[in-house]
Amino acid sequence: MCQPENGTQGAAITNVSTASQTLPTGALPVRRPTMPVDVNGLKICCVGAGYVGGPTMAMIAKKAPTVTVTVVDLSQPRIDAWNSDELPIYEYVLRLRLATYL
Repeated sequence: MCQPENGTQGAAITNVSTASQTLPTGALPVRRPTMPVDVNGLKICCVGAGYVGGPTMAMIAKKAPTVTVTVVDLSQPRIDAWNSDELPIYEYVLRLRLATYL
């Protein structure tokens, strides 16, 4: 746990940079941690293999091969479809990105 400036316990990012110093009225700055994050050995479990969970976890698995990604769903046919050559949803770009794995 890190110690925020107000003295309470909790996680806080104190060293961040903004994308731009001059922002349009009402725009919020983009906050990015300045330190890289080590994801080696990270394990992610997603509940739901539908239109959000399935593609999101597929892209995380492709972009971060050292991360163990597990997707669970109540529908066994949906899980079987993700493990087959035919994706259970139609998303052209996802199909192209995952073509090496199908």
